[in-house]
Amino acid sequence: MHKSSLLEILRTFTPKELVKFEDFVNSPYFNKNKNVINLFIEVKKYVPEFKEIGLEKEKVWKKLFTDKEYNYGIMKNLIFDLNKLAEQFIIILKFNKDEYKQNEYFISAMLDKKLHKMYINKHNAMDKGPDIDYLNANNIELDNYLYFKINIYEMKLLYHQQFDRNFKIESLQLKHDFYKLSVFLIQLIAAYGNAIVSKLSENIDPSNNPIFKFLELNYHNLEIVMESLKNGTSDMYQYIKIYQQFILSLKENTDETYFEFKNTLFENLNILPRREIQSFHYCVYLALTLNI
Repeated sequence: MHKSSLLEILRTFTPKELVKFEDFVNSPYFNKNKNVINLFIEVKKYVPEFKEIGLEKEKVWKKLFTDKEYNYGIMKNLIFDLNKLAEQFIIILKFNKDEYKQNEYFISAMLDKKLHKMYINKHNAMDKGPDIDYLNANNIELDNYLYFKINIYEMKLLYHQQFDRNFKIESLQLKHDFYKLSVFLIQLIAAYGNAIVSKLSENIDPSNNPIFKFLELNYHNLEIVMESLKNGTSDMYQYIKIYQQFILSLKENTDETYFEFKNTLFENLNILPRREIQSFHYCVYLALTLNI
């Protein structure tokens, strides 16, 4: 079994996750093959290292099928099926930690099933700002929230275009575009910063980087773009403002732009998730390095 990724995955499971995975493997909804269950029971004996010694295919086969001659094809399929279950389990673990993705899928499913009244009620209940405590508790980046807002507004627009054409969608469209532009600017400026880091640390020429080129030509117009975002939520506007001040500190490279970026960041720490604060501290260091 040493060539299978199964053992590599199982080594990453905590004791609690292994218990849950055993329940998962035993669930007839996910697995109806008794031999796959028996395979996991045998493999589980080698917790926590799951060393290959003792888990050779032929040896495991003899414990699963004491009176049958070794069959490479059957054994390969059993390992493949258990590995597939391990992959599914990882996905579910990740999915269960992302409330935004769960809600997005749920309201999408309600639209698919034409549960329109339930869909509208659920959408309205979710149309609120990010829960910073939740993001911190689950180590989730703010991008997850932004993508969630984009997707639920896209679904809401689609709903009104198909089923409620009397609804005036202007406000809805503006909210959707506000979040869409916010994500675009965040990723654009973050990528620009990464290009600068690569130039400083690895001497990689950023001149062929399309994002670098784009912002080199257009960064001075960001103030005009920022004006269009003022009608969005105040917290999100301030969040984008931090990114704008960051790129100005890199481009103009003055004491004034550096301290403006730093002060804007520290004045708005209360609206930022922990992961964003950590990233921005690196940004402050980068801006300072260029300013020295």
